[in-house]
Amino acid sequence: MATSTTPSSAQLVQASVRRRGARVVLAVYWPALAIVTHWPRLVVEIESFPPGVIDKLIHFGMYGGLVWLLIHAVLFGGTRCGNIITSGLVVCGYAFIDELSQPLAPFGRTFDLADLIADLAGCMVMAAAIWTWPGVTRSGKTTAAAVDRGAFVGQAIVVGFFTFVSRITGLLRESALGMVFGVSGVSSAFMIGFIVPNLFRRLFGEGALSSAFIPIYSSQLRRDPAAARRLASACVALLFTVLGGVVVIGELVLWAMLIGRQWSADASLAIRLAMTMLPYMPLVCVVALLGGILQVHGRFGSTAATPILLNLVMIGGIYLCLGGTTEPRTSIFVIAVCVLVAGVVQLIWQIVATTATSPLTTSLRGTAGPLRSMAWTMLPMIMALSVFQLNTLLDVLIAFYFSPKAGGGAMMNILGRQVNYPIRSEGAAAALVFAQRLYQFPLGVFGIAIATAIFPALSRAAAKKADEGHNSANSDGLRKILQRGLRLAVFIGLPASVGMILVRVPLIRIIFEYGRVEEKDVLLIAVVLFGYATSVWAYSVVHVLTRAFYAVKDVHTPLRISVAMVSCNFCLNLTLIWFLGVSGLAWSTAACAVVQVIFLLRAVSRHVKSPVDRTVRRSWLKSAIMTLVMGVVLCPIVFRVDVYAITKFQAGLLLVAMVTMGVCIVGFVAWRTKSEELTWLFNRNGA
Repeated sequence: MATSTTPSSAQLVQASVRRRGARVVLAVYWPALAIVTHWPRLVVEIESFPPGVIDKLIHFGMYGGLVWLLIHAVLFGGTRCGNIITSGLVVCGYAFIDELSQPLAPFGRTFDLADLIADLAGCMVMAAAIWTWPGVTRSGKTTAAAVDRGAFVGQAIVVGFFTFVSRITGLLRESALGMVFGVSGVSSAFMIGFIVPNLFRRLFGEGALSSAFIPIYSSQLRRDPAAARRLASACVALLFTVLGGVVVIGELVLWAMLIGRQWSADASLAIRLAMTMLPYMPLVCVVALLGGILQVHGRFGSTAATPILLNLVMIGGIYLCLGGTTEPRTSIFVIAVCVLVAGVVQLIWQIVATTATSPLTTSLRGTAGPLRSMAWTMLPMIMALSVFQLNTLLDVLIAFYFSPKAGGGAMMNILGRQVNYPIRSEGAAAALVFAQRLYQFPLGVFGIAIATAIFPALSRAAAKKADEGHNSANSDGLRKILQRGLRLAVFIGLPASVGMILVRVPLIRIIFEYGRVEEKDVLLIAVVLFGYATSVWAYSVVHVLTRAFYAVKDVHTPLRISVAMVSCNFCLNLTLIWFLGVSGLAWSTAACAVVQVIFLLRAVSRHVKSPVDRTVRRSWLKSAIMTLVMGVVLCPIVFRVDVYAITKFQAGLLLVAMVTMGVCIVGFVAWRTKSEELTWLFNRNGA
């Protein structure tokens, strides 16, 4: 548990002096930064560096410095955590305003996406570095009672903040990737190659292993901290060894596939990219396991910030490919190598954070029993937690297989018959992944953040219920935590679903319509995104319910439901693509998510009495009402404005206006209907 110490008078005086000094510097620094970024034709170059590199590094450093000054000036009061979140968001917002305002000023400046990426990168890296620095964000004491009554809401805000930052950088990464390589066979091949190690990360690192590890580690930590430390060390060593062996086997299998038959140019490229990026898998899985250790100790920020490092390294690699004369099928390997570099950087980041919180040990005495228990728990979890990831993988593979490819024919062979491809776009897999990145943005920021933060609280409540004889008080505590998770998931997810549908076209234009991405590609991504976005709320609820089953150590029920959903999704995929094209894959995934919610809700009632009682139903009704009001107000704007006919700058203004209006409408209706969820989101302790 976190502890609280009282600062001495000397420390308070020093903090006050530093705060006043930061305010004085900030008063000069911020106006100077605004002048410099708007000054006509001000670009810094050094001949020995590639064009633009020094200028972007200066942007990165200047905005990182602005975040540092704003945090230390403590302009917003409250806790240290609140200062970091508020300061980071304020400076990120200012970065957008600064870049968008440059074409409006009479100084001959233009909007530069690379400048904006460098600005946001500086903001995010500085905020993440300060947050994860040992001892910085310990803003008070988090007691077991606070956790039991719902302190996970505050932890979800922490995870949500850094996930928000990582999703922003992820969208910038995908935007830059589309700008350089387009919605093409090359980008589709990269998506296939990258999704293989990414799937293992989600299954082992963030999924089954973490879900099996956290309850056992929490129990060990409560009884014997030294034994818990040895268990964590054994898990890290075993995971790295086993997955290292998996990489060797995987490389041999991919090499055999490559030489075993004649592939199209795109398929061959996808296999070679998968071979290049497969070693990223053990690195990122160990990173995720170290994150599980930190989460049990109440440290969520470091783990949530690690994807930011991957995105920034990849953006740097994509930037190196800008303006180059190298053929795209060759330069894409630069990005693949950047993925491996990012894996090493992420691992070092997590090792530093873990060493400061709970350092590992070389002693593995007495870990065999807990490891066996974890292994037996993890095996069914791999399939149960993997339904979302497997559905995503199936979508991309089917989109790639059932669409035309460079170096292949105009028709495909099915059971000896030549038929037209049901998916006509060569870059269908890339369009599908771009759409997934967009709908996963609110899912990751809110839905997965809630599920990640609620899991330790559920595990602790379930352990108390088991230790103290299943008494009604602890059963009620477990039920209340789950109900809060369900209410928050729908409260945020339902408006996010409708909002994503309404703003999808201007959103796609702003993020992806650069370089080789054309209007037809925007249309394709928008059609796919419509299907996925309908069930953002359902994906969020699935994550919360699955964590509830694992907290009570029931891994078989979600396993059976998951297997059924994977089979259902596969059959729907192969059916709908012949009628809806690539968007049929999105609609299939969305439909299966809704069905999975229904089955999980019915099954969880065996462990938690009345998980959906009158209060939950009333909360969901209020969420539906505020979503309906938002949709009624925003729909006329969508139908009256031709988003394809306006300029990109106007589309950006429309996007900002609609999102602002939507958030204000939802907040106002939630306030008028006295929704408790609104209070929870602004109260870190969830009281």
